[in-house]
Amino acid sequence: MYKPLIFGLLFLLQTATAARAEPDYAALNQALTDAVVLPAYQALADTTEALAQAATAACKIPAAERFAGLSRAFVAAMEAWQRAQPLAYGPVTWENRTARIHLWPQRDGQAQAAIERALADASPVLITPAGLRDAPPVLQGFGSLEILIFGMQPMDKVKPIESDYGCALAKAASRSLASLAVEVLEDWHRSGGFREAVATAKGGNDSYFDAAEASGDLLRAIVGALDIVIALKLEPPLGRSINKARPQRAESWRSRRSLANIRANLETAKDLFASPGGFAEQLEAVGARPLADGMAQALEESPAMLGQLQRPLSEAVTNPEHRAQLEVLLDHLRSLRVLARNQLARELDLILGFNATDGD
Repeated sequence: MYKPLIFGLLFLLQTATAARAEPDYAALNQALTDAVVLPAYQALADTTEALAQAATAACKIPAAERFAGLSRAFVAAMEAWQRAQPLAYGPVTWENRTARIHLWPQRDGQAQAAIERALADASPVLITPAGLRDAPPVLQGFGSLEILIFGMQPMDKVKPIESDYGCALAKAASRSLASLAVEVLEDWHRSGGFREAVATAKGGNDSYFDAAEASGDLLRAIVGALDIVIALKLEPPLGRSINKARPQRAESWRSRRSLANIRANLETAKDLFASPGGFAEQLEAVGARPLADGMAQALEESPAMLGQLQRPLSEAVTNPEHRAQLEVLLDHLRSLRVLARNQLARELDLILGFNATDGD
C-alpha cells in the first residue's frame, strides 16, 4: 500500500507545474532549531544526567539489584540520543563528540573486546573522569554502556555491572556522557554560540555563508535519518537473503532496542518536516502542496510500519514473515529518500552535499 502512494506522487510531481515563491530560509531555520533541534539536545542532557545519577546509585546497592534501575535509565537516554542522532551538524560534531557519545557502526566485536580488556586490566585511571575522557571512543558512550549493563549477549545472566569495577566503569562512562551532552547544549546556547550562528546566517557569519546553507543542514538531517536507517540499520542485518542475515549487525542488539532506535530516527525526520514553520509549510508556500502532503503522509506511515513487528530486529531478520515486513519498510524508505533528496531539495533550491553515510 505504501509504494504505489509514493510513486504516484513522483508521477504527479513530474507532470505538475506550480507558481514559484522564494522559501523563507531564516524562518525555517529559527522554527526548527527552537522546536526540534534544541529540545532534542536538552532531552539528551537531561536523560544522560539521570543515567549518571542512576549509575552512581547502582554502585551503592547489591550487585543483583543494579540492572533494573540502570537499564531503565539507559533506555531513556538512548531514546533521547536516537532522536538527536540525525541532527549531525554543529556542536555535536566538534571535538570528536559524536564518536565519543556513540561510536557506531564499528568493527565486529571491537567494543566487546575493548570492554573485556578493560575489565581484565581493572585500571584505576580508566574509571576517573579524566582517564575515560582520554580513552579511545570505543570505551566511552552508549556502546560500552550497553555491554556493561546488558552483558556481552542479551541473555547473559551475569552482567559486567555486577562487579565492582564493571559498575565503576559504567559510572564513569555515564558521567562522561552527561558531560558531553551538557557541552553540546552549552555550545548551542552560549553567547556567540551555534544558535546565534543559525539565527544570523542570513547575513553570513563564520559558520554559514547564508540562511540557505543553514537550511541545508536541516534538510541533510531528514535525508541523513533515512540514509542511516536504510544503509546502516536495516540493510546490514538483513543481508542479501535470509540465509545471509547478520543479526548482530543491528544497532543496540544487546538491549533489543534496534527497532526503537529506528523509530526515533524517523520521528525526528517527521518532526523536521511537519513541525510548524518546517519543510511542509515551506513547500506549500512555494506552491508544492502535493509534495508536502505526500511526504507528510509517507513520514507519518514510516514509524507506524515498525509497529507491525512483534520481535526484536535481530530476530526479525531471520523470520520469513517479519523479514518480508522489513523489506516492505525498506522499499518505502528508499522511495521516500528519493523524494527528499531530489524533489524536496529542488523545490526549495537547497544543496544537500555530503552526509554521514557517503564515505570518503
